[in-house]
Amino acid sequence: FGSSHLGSEFTLVSRAGSMFFTTIAALLIKSCRGEYTAENYCLDLPGGDAYNGAQLWIWECQWATGLNQKFGDGASEYGSTIPYGDFCVDAGNMEEGFQLMLWECNGYDQQTFFCEGSIDTSEGVDCSSLRTSTGLCVAASDERDGAPVVLRTCDIGPWDWSYVEDRSVSV
Repeated sequence: FGSSHLGSEFTLVSRAGSMFFTTIAALLIKSCRGEYTAENYCLDLPGGDAYNGAQLWIWECQWATGLNQKFGDGASEYGSTIPYGDFCVDAGNMEEGFQLMLWECNGYDQQTFFCEGSIDTSEGVDCSSLRTSTGLCVAASDERDGAPVVLRTCDIGPWDWSYVEDRSVSV
């Protein structure tokens, strides 16, 4: 990415294989805000109210209206946070099945995510999986509105994630 992307809004798009699992993706750029998506579902915060413990889910992306919540820049291959205002995506006890939530940013391991297999492309960054320091991957339980975003073992299925410019932003 060049500096021309700084401060832009982006969308992360997944081209997963036959098995669907949603992964919150990541970027190396600071100050970006965008929609983290997979299979046309976006990472979402029910009601949009941020508070300690607010659980995350996926919801069908609203490309034309831009109604989905915008999250900050994400994890990197070296580990980083995924901010939402003064809060960060948090993996709690970091055990399999834990539903991701928001918590005040503190920089602890629970808020550090690693983009594995990242490749720069002309449209953004492909991230094969998003992992915690314990090696679990971020995924959605299934493909439906309101499916919780949880931690899972990383051998559940293929991931092919791309981070591209937000479709609701005119260029």
